[in-house]
Amino acid sequence: MESKTFSPSLPPENAVNQRKRHAVFSALRKDWQLYSLLVIPVIYLLIFKYGPMIGNVIAFRRFVPGGSIFGEKWVGLHYFRMFIEDPTFWRVFSNSLILGGLTLLCTFPVPIIFALLLKRNLSEYDAFINELKGQGLDSYLELTNNTYKKYKEKK
Repeated sequence: MESKTFSPSLPPENAVNQRKRHAVFSALRKDWQLYSLLVIPVIYLLIFKYGPMIGNVIAFRRFVPGGSIFGEKWVGLHYFRMFIEDPTFWRVFSNSLILGGLTLLCTFPVPIIFALLLKRNLSEYDAFINELKGQGLDSYLELTNNTYKKYKEKK
């Protein structure tokens, strides 16, 4: 007697792809209203998020005003090297870091101080001022008081 082994025949790969494609299209047809809600956000994303990235190619090409946005010739990192090797680059770079640091230093404590002020009763205001003076913020208090006085004088 011969023993037969069972070997199921697999559907061709093309048939599997057609079934998947049919499932996707039937889901789109079934819930088309839901998918239509995605059209405007996707268009916004393409125009305002991915669209400007096309212009980044200008940094690597020799750009001629009035010419193509993609420039005339590929120059690679030439303009970056030229910018970094410029004698004023490091001065401009350090000024940017200093201004950023000073902005952070001057604006960071303000919300914290306001939060502490709102947390306390107004009857404890003098104790709060003394606490700030104890932490070495005298100059900040003087600055705020002088600013307030100038504001009142203008009114």
